[in-house]
Amino acid sequence: MLLKILKKTGLLAAFISVTAVVAWFWPLEDMPTVLNLKSHPDEMARVFGGDPQYYLEMARHWINHRNFASLWHPMAFPPGTSIIWGVLIELFGESNLMISSLIFSICLWGLALYLVFESLKFPRNPWLRFLLVNSFWLMATNRDWSLGVGTCFSESKSMPFMMMSFAFLNFWIQKQRTRDIYLAVGCMALATYVRVYFDTQGLMIFGGLAAIALAPFAGLIGRSLVQLVSRKSQKRIADRAMELWSTVKEVGSKRRVQHTVGALLILVLSTGYWKVRNAKSEGVRDFGMGPAHVRMTFNNLWLPTQRLPEYIIGGNSACIANPDLCRIIEKAGGPEKTPFKVLRDSALTTLMTNSAQWYKHRASVFSTFWISRPWKIENLKDFRLHFEGLLLLVLGLTTLFLSLKSFWERSFALKAASAIVIIFWAQNFLMFTFAGMDYRHSFPIRIFFFFTLFWFLGEKLRTVRSQEQES
Repeated sequence: MLLKILKKTGLLAAFISVTAVVAWFWPLEDMPTVLNLKSHPDEMARVFGGDPQYYLEMARHWINHRNFASLWHPMAFPPGTSIIWGVLIELFGESNLMISSLIFSICLWGLALYLVFESLKFPRNPWLRFLLVNSFWLMATNRDWSLGVGTCFSESKSMPFMMMSFAFLNFWIQKQRTRDIYLAVGCMALATYVRVYFDTQGLMIFGGLAAIALAPFAGLIGRSLVQLVSRKSQKRIADRAMELWSTVKEVGSKRRVQHTVGALLILVLSTGYWKVRNAKSEGVRDFGMGPAHVRMTFNNLWLPTQRLPEYIIGGNSACIANPDLCRIIEKAGGPEKTPFKVLRDSALTTLMTNSAQWYKHRASVFSTFWISRPWKIENLKDFRLHFEGLLLLVLGLTTLFLSLKSFWERSFALKAASAIVIIFWAQNFLMFTFAGMDYRHSFPIRIFFFFTLFWFLGEKLRTVRSQEQES
């Protein structure tokens, strides 16, 4: 037992050490040259503006008041990043925020990669697996948005929590342990509190797993109720219900139902605190982790291109697909003066009636979203980013193909793994359809594509071996 603990501790230390080496010695290309680890947070906020500036304002308010009352920021941002910054400022001083944030990120990423390593079953050789997981750092985007410019945004903290959540989900699929799925949902809740993007993702993934676990149970209940009525059984309904529950194991596991439904409830309740707080807050009065994001998304969809902020890439697809209605909205005062319901309903109608133009516009800016530049190679950096982007697309599409093919197999493990992949694609297709396509918003997709093929292949091989042993 002691030897096992020492081995796992050594592995964790190895992953943190590799991450630290990458952070300290590998050039981070996207970090502005005027910033370094000794820069004051005010300088960072001045250079970037936007999110880092608001995180800093929220952090300072939290340090002084231990709440976010009277601030408008909760309209757009959940509190996670600001609380992390506030704690780091209190522990190490405001002037050391850049370096303390980096060190915290190094520890988070080291832990996340260690858990991914432990959860993967392919390749089986541990040395190859160690090299595979750490090859994550060979890609420039992974380095910059984890340990470079990402330390000034929410990506450096939210992405490791996402990776931990998927690692624990993989453990749960393999071993069906209660602690694994609850740790998975806990990490997803933490990711949601750091970045609002994970609210939808978590609800869809854990909701989907609960639906899969409940499906055979629901079918059995339906058939049994028909039998109950047709046979005019004298048994009390309560007795019959207990019989049904005891026979669920024949078509689906009670434990899976308990785990998945419990995890979904935990996610809803843990994130519900902040949503209810926002709904009650005088400055927000809306239910959501960052409710302004929905309003801003539909506002942007109807902004003329000349008024669209440069960082909202491709965010005005409704205006491009329906220019006549866009001009009418603009003459009436623009989307800022138009009721939200009108913007939303008009956008959805435009999407249904002018889908080709809508998605043509989205496709025209996809390269900026995926590799931060047009599909044109002019130098070595362009070639590297093109290669990374195409490689990740191949990995992601291969995993999607295998998932669609494996979803209908009898193995619950393969069904659950396939569902996670399919749901992830579905959620991000919704993002692709409606949201602005900033380059950094592709980061969770790139991470997911990088690891899930190996995760899926390991689960496939494990299922095949299990079936061979049974036969």
